Amino acid sequence: MALRTPSIGRWNQMTGWQRRGIVSLLALALYTLVGFLVLPEPVRSLIEDKAGNATGRDVRLGRLEINPFDFSVTLRDGELSGLEGDRLLAFKRLYLNLSVRHLFIGQLVVEEFALEKPAVQVRVNAAGQVNWQQLITQLAPPNEQAQSSPDEESAAPLPLQVRHLNISQGWVLFEDFSRTDPYRSELTPLNLELFNFSTRPQDGEAPYAFAANLDQETSLSWQGDLSVVPLRSSGEFKLQGVQVRRVWEYLQEQLGFEVFQGKVSVEARYAFDGSGEEAVVNVYDGLFELRELSLGYKRAADNLMAIPHLSFSGIAVDSFQRTVVIEQLLSDGAELSSQLKRTGEIDLVGLFAQAKTIDDQAAGTGRAEAVAADVAETPDSSSQPPWRVSLARFGLSNYRLDFSDQSVDPPPSWTFSSLNLQGGPVEFPQEQPIDFKMDFSVDDGAQARLAGAIWLTPRVEMELALDNLDLSRLQSYIDPLLQMQLEQGKAGIEGKLLWQAGEDSELRFNGQLGIHELITRDTIDHQEFVTWQSLLVEGIAFDQRLNSLAISRVATQKPYARVIIYPDLSVNIGEILSPPPATGVTAPDAESTSAVEAAEADTSAPPMKVSIGRIDVVEGEANFSDLSLTPQFATGIAQLNGSIEGMSSDPSARASVDLAGKVDRYAPVTIKGAINPLSAEAFTDLGLSFSNVELTTLTPYSGKFAGYTINKGKLSLDLHYLLENRQLKGENRMVLDQLTLGSRTDSPDATSLPVTLAIALMKDSKGRIDIDLPVSGDLDNPDFSYGGLVAKALFNLITNIISSPFRALGALLGDDAESYGQIGFTAASSELSEEVRKRLQTLVIALDERPTIKLELTGGAQTAFDWAAYARQQWQQRLQLLGWQRLKAEGKTVPAGPEEFILPADLRAVLVAEFYRQQMADSLPVEAPLPSAADMEATLVAAIEPQPSVLRQLAQERASVVRGYLIEELGYDSERLYLMEVNMDAPVEEGQLQVALTLTD
Repeated sequence: MALRTPSIGRWNQMTGWQRRGIVSLLALALYTLVGFLVLPEPVRSLIEDKAGNATGRDVRLGRLEINPFDFSVTLRDGELSGLEGDRLLAFKRLYLNLSVRHLFIGQLVVEEFALEKPAVQVRVNAAGQVNWQQLITQLAPPNEQAQSSPDEESAAPLPLQVRHLNISQGWVLFEDFSRTDPYRSELTPLNLELFNFSTRPQDGEAPYAFAANLDQETSLSWQGDLSVVPLRSSGEFKLQGVQVRRVWEYLQEQLGFEVFQGKVSVEARYAFDGSGEEAVVNVYDGLFELRELSLGYKRAADNLMAIPHLSFSGIAVDSFQRTVVIEQLLSDGAELSSQLKRTGEIDLVGLFAQAKTIDDQAAGTGRAEAVAADVAETPDSSSQPPWRVSLARFGLSNYRLDFSDQSVDPPPSWTFSSLNLQGGPVEFPQEQPIDFKMDFSVDDGAQARLAGAIWLTPRVEMELALDNLDLSRLQSYIDPLLQMQLEQGKAGIEGKLLWQAGEDSELRFNGQLGIHELITRDTIDHQEFVTWQSLLVEGIAFDQRLNSLAISRVATQKPYARVIIYPDLSVNIGEILSPPPATGVTAPDAESTSAVEAAEADTSAPPMKVSIGRIDVVEGEANFSDLSLTPQFATGIAQLNGSIEGMSSDPSARASVDLAGKVDRYAPVTIKGAINPLSAEAFTDLGLSFSNVELTTLTPYSGKFAGYTINKGKLSLDLHYLLENRQLKGENRMVLDQLTLGSRTDSPDATSLPVTLAIALMKDSKGRIDIDLPVSGDLDNPDFSYGGLVAKALFNLITNIISSPFRALGALLGDDAESYGQIGFTAASSELSEEVRKRLQTLVIALDERPTIKLELTGGAQTAFDWAAYARQQWQQRLQLLGWQRLKAEGKTVPAGPEEFILPADLRAVLVAEFYRQQMADSLPVEAPLPSAADMEATLVAAIEPQPSVLRQLAQERASVVRGYLIEELGYDSERLYLMEVNMDAPVEEGQLQVALTLTD
């Protein structure tokens, strides 16, 4: 007691503030001691226990630090283990600094949240289970919606604000042991920093922003706003440098190709609203970029596809409207390599096919049944409209494709470079075709251009043009079919193509084909077979459905053919046009056998309808050799010119032949008549005329059949053959001048008749022999033969051509004779231009030379072409009349008639405004401002409905004007002119509507 008395006395002697100060110091010391030293360990243990009980996992914390002065907590070396002993989550340091003062006002404010070196391990085991799956299920509150009360549902959560969030040096490990080859990927370092995050709606634009490095090459940045109650967010993000190979490494078992490199970047602005019954997501100004992509076969070094750049820009997604809109797709500089395999498959197609099925077929069936059961239990979602995807335009530029065809031997290779493809729009589901344009170059110098539309049914309609294609590159495709070497030649084709697959398959082509500088050589004797300087096939019209092929004209310049009869009497044409002899005998497989059976079964199909309007031959040549004779015979036809018109497979058709040339350069030969070689029932009514043929060239034939050589003489032949219903009748007139026989031959085929006596008896006083040689026979008789000279004469026949009627007047009309069949008129006009008047004068002069020819005239009009101009004329006349009437009523001086009246600009504006208000009375408010006068006039003119009767009157008036000019001014016979029913959909060419003129008899 003696010791305590002074202390108590001193305590009592202290003032109140001194005693409070000492108590405060002691309390602070105790607070500091408890906060720094006492609490950390119990709290750490408590956290471990609670977390362990909640997760059912082993939770370990290395050390816990509490700073009671700034209310911060630091956790070090934390770790959450999985059921299999693996580490689910770990971190080096977690720092949390709370603002206590805000708790008193109902706010949860975190001054700083820092997480250093977090490590997350995601593992999929062999059964396909994810190590995090059970933990997430365990932590999720069961039946949350059923257990929560209405008050709890309406109560807003405590507002949360994080003023500084920092995650640094993160590490994520993903492992998948459900795959045949276990997959392992690391994502590091992960860095994320965010300032002033709040669950309350924020004022201002983009209050939040962060940038994170997902690994050394991949970065993610975001800025925008976020509201938890209600759940909303909007902003923009950028994900850059994603390695495509990483994605491929995980999916490679389902892919048939390997990605060697490539980077993907994605950026967009978005708006998310989760406050309603269904969350709504809108994405706009989106951009997807793919750079430096290269891929090919697995475990191969060569690239099959290399794309330096590909981008989708202007991406917009609306989850409420269920639409995806992409403004454009652009790519440039890509290089692709592909080949057609011997199986008929294109390797790039197989490259993207799934590499292996999921498990085996039995497992696949089981899963299919499970999926079907799930679908059966799923509520019907048919009320949801389908997603609509549209791409406004696309453009691929400077592409390159290296292609080889391994289905033939030797395999040809092609390089398509400078390939450009543009088009759009593209829609899914498709409601309109995809317009496109394509052009590219081929390594042999060819140029191709395509333009048209494509449907995904599929169906293609396009215009195509191919120039300067090297035909020698096609030799690999000819070798299995012909014994012919295609030595050189350039081809070009242009026209319109329609192709459609499916049950209603369709193939149509209209255009023309040209082949120039062609040289072919047979592989038997290695001599030239068929050559020409140029071949032009015009007006090709092929229609698969109609089973027809029509060609308007074939024009050939300097064609040449070599015909050889071998000692065994075979002809080179048959040998060359047959496949080469097989090098080995192979048993036919089932596929080829079925193909043969299908071909045999198809013989019942009707033959194709074929017609060729006209064949023109200029400077043709042919060489004929008969090696079966001793001595051997050879001759040639040169300077062959003429035409064949009207070839057709129609049995009633007759093609006219008119050809002229020279035998052995000096003896004229003409071929005239009618034929139809394309018909199943052949018909020939043909005359051939040979003049001054040197008989010495025929010594091999005279030696074989007459038994004498020929020393001298000339031959003129007039041959006429009629072949109808398989019956041949020939009337042949031969004139031999100064025929002189030479020495006798020992031919076993020589006649036993006294040839020398017969010649002496037939030769007149001038040394001429004039013989009529009739020929007849049945072509179905196996013993029938034309015989020597007659057979050789028929052998030189060239087949048929037909021309248009106006082209038949070409010599009278000039080079553009074909164009005389059309008369052009400007829109809404029936006046003849000076050029048309001159052309009609030329036509009448030409028709005077053809008095039996008649004209048919078809007037024409077209709403799309004529009505706009006609409506403008009517509008102008209406304004002019109303203006004239108004000024006249006001007592002002006006012309005698409205047609001479010039409408003042101010009055015109008033009348236009009145008309506009009257026309738009139902939709235009009274006080609404009016558009410009030009816009109002355009609207009023466009509102004038087309009148079929007016257009029909215009078509009749055009025909009447042409008829009046022909009859009244040019004196054309009215009985030779007929007006046909007008065409209300007349064609328009070069800005003029075409009225048709047709020649008839």
